Amino acid sequence: MSKPVIAVITSMIAATLSGLGVLVYVEGSTRGARDQCLAELSAGKGEATALRAEATALRTEKDRLNVSLASLNNQRDALAAEFAQRAGEIETLTTERAQQAREIETLVAKAKSVVTDREPTIAREDPPGADLAHGGTTSDELEQQAAEKVISEYLAANTPDERLKHCHLGSLTPTQFYRFYADRKYGFNPLRVTKLAFKDRLTYQVEAIRNDGMVLSARYYLTSTVDRVLIDWPRSVGLNDPTINVFQARREQQPKGFWVKAELTEYYNFEFKDSQLYQSAGLEEETPDGVEMYHGYLRRSDSTCNAFIEYLSRGEQPMSVLLEPDHGLHGHFLILKWTPGFVEGDGITQRR
Repeated sequence: MSKPVIAVITSMIAATLSGLGVLVYVEGSTRGARDQCLAELSAGKGEATALRAEATALRTEKDRLNVSLASLNNQRDALAAEFAQRAGEIETLTTERAQQAREIETLVAKAKSVVTDREPTIAREDPPGADLAHGGTTSDELEQQAAEKVISEYLAANTPDERLKHCHLGSLTPTQFYRFYADRKYGFNPLRVTKLAFKDRLTYQVEAIRNDGMVLSARYYLTSTVDRVLIDWPRSVGLNDPTINVFQARREQQPKGFWVKAELTEYYNFEFKDSQLYQSAGLEEETPDGVEMYHGYLRRSDSTCNAFIEYLSRGEQPMSVLLEPDHGLHGHFLILKWTPGFVEGDGITQRR
C-alpha cells in the first residue's frame, strides 16, 4: 500500500478511537451524576421522613397543650366560682356581725334600764338591826330588797341576754360575757332562789335550785351605781377583774388578790431558782377568753407554808392568792398571802 493510503487509514482509526473515548467519558460522567442524584434523593426522603415525624410530634404536643389549656380554664372557672362563693359568705358574715354588734348595743342599753317592779317571792333572812317595828322602811332595807330582787331576777333569767341586764361587768365586755356562757359545759341554766341570806350590804349567800333539781349554794356580790344595784358579775362567777395578765401588763406597783386553782410543782426559775427558799405552785386562772397558766412561789419561811403544801397535796385546789407584781413579765409571782377555797358563783357551779 502506498504511504498516502496508510496515512488516511491511520487518521480514520485515530478519529474513531477518539470518538469512542469521548463516549466513554460522557457515559462515566452521566453515571456519576445519576448516582449523586440518587444519593440526594435518598437524603431528601430521609429528611422528609424526619420532618413528618417532627410534624406528628408537634401535633401531639399541640393536642396536649390544648388539653392542659382546657384543664386550666376549668380550674380558673372553678376558682372564680369559689371566690364568688367566699365573697358571698364574707358579705353574709359581715352582715351578721354588724347585726350582732347592733344587738349587743341594744342589750347594753337595756342593761342600763331600770329594774322592773316585779318582786320575787323568796325565803329571806332579815338583816341584823333592821327597824321594822314602826312599819316604815329604812334606806338600808330598801337597798336590801333591791339586792334580793336583782339576785332573784338574775338567777331566774332564761337567757344570757336577760341575765346581762342585771350585771356590772367591770372592765370585761359583753362579748366576753356571752362567750363565758357559750363555753359552759352544761349550758345555760335558770335557777329559782329558795333562800337568800344577808352577809353584808353587798354580799349575799344564796341557795337556789335548777330545773333538773340540782341545788346551788354560792355567794353573790353586788355593786351599787347611782340609781340601782347590780350583780358584780366577774367576782360572782369566779373571774378576776382585772385578770393576772392585765395586772402584769400594767406593771402595777401594789400587790393584788386573785382567785386561782393551784397545784404543787417542782419548777423553779428566775429570782425563785432556790427550792430551799421557796415552794413552787402552778396557778391556773379562769378568764372569759380561756384558761391562763402562771407560776407562784411561797416563801418556805412563811408560817403558812406547811399548811399550803398539805392543802395542795390532795391535788389541784381553789384558793385566793395575794400576788406581788412581776415586773420582769415572766409570769412568775411571789405569793404574799393565800386563803384556801374561793366563792363559787353560777358559772363555776355550772361548769362542774
